[in-house]
Amino acid sequence: MATLILARGPVDLSPVGMSAAAIHLVVDSGPRGVIDVQVEGVTVPMLVHANAGFTVMLTHDALHRINGTRVDKEYHFGLGADLGLSELGRGSTALRSLTVADSRLNNVRCEVFQLPTTNWEGMLGVGWLATVQPIVDLANRQLFIPTMSQRADVDALLGTDATRIDLSRDQTSGRFVLRLSVGPATQPTATQTTATFVASTVADTILDIEYARRCGIELGPVIGEEHGPTGAVVANYRSAQPVTFHSSGTPIATATPEVHDVYAYSGSERPPGIEAIGGYLGADLLLATGALLDFG
Repeated sequence: MATLILARGPVDLSPVGMSAAAIHLVVDSGPRGVIDVQVEGVTVPMLVHANAGFTVMLTHDALHRINGTRVDKEYHFGLGADLGLSELGRGSTALRSLTVADSRLNNVRCEVFQLPTTNWEGMLGVGWLATVQPIVDLANRQLFIPTMSQRADVDALLGTDATRIDLSRDQTSGRFVLRLSVGPATQPTATQTTATFVASTVADTILDIEYARRCGIELGPVIGEEHGPTGAVVANYRSAQPVTFHSSGTPIATATPEVHDVYAYSGSERPPGIEAIGGYLGADLLLATGALLDFG
């Protein structure tokens, strides 16, 4: 089962001898982990993106660089360098092969759309994470792909003192989620509201604005805008004070998260009441706590 693992100190998993890919940490609207991927024998920098509800994606230009092909536009999606909605839209194709360290997948479905960055040319989404089952260690800049026996060695190395929080997969999006509650760090005894959070590998930790209001989280001034993949533009805030995240009543991390309307950002309809997600645990939290995300 996939887990969020918080050890009681720095952990070096390299002695286990797992197949591994180096993570290049890029700061682009928050910290993000990029790895070099072999796509049909061509090296492509790709973002490890546990928010992305697909297997893999490439930009139109990257796909053409790899194999000289183009895809038809199926619908409006993707942003250009100017953060406007790209005219190229979103299409799909199949890749003959995709290799990360010792893991090779063949005949891989690939979404194709533009990105407003040159720091990476594609993404490895939740489908790839569920299939390959890596361990993402942002703090040590490594993505490990363990065998079954090596996974047991990792558990032994971490020991019984590590806190393990089980992740489940959302049936609609395929994302890895967990139940957490949030409260002001200065009011540890305040009543907390539990919600579903997405375990993310990118950017800063985010609270949905409606969930933040239900929790009584005070917002600071607007710090900028977020441009969603379908063209939405939403105001982005930061909480006025640090907040603490709790799992089953136990505090696991403190952060000063960003706050915006995550449903307006993604261009999706907000579900009723408590079914809405509370937010995303971001790369900033993984780096600050040294936490591991084990997708096995």
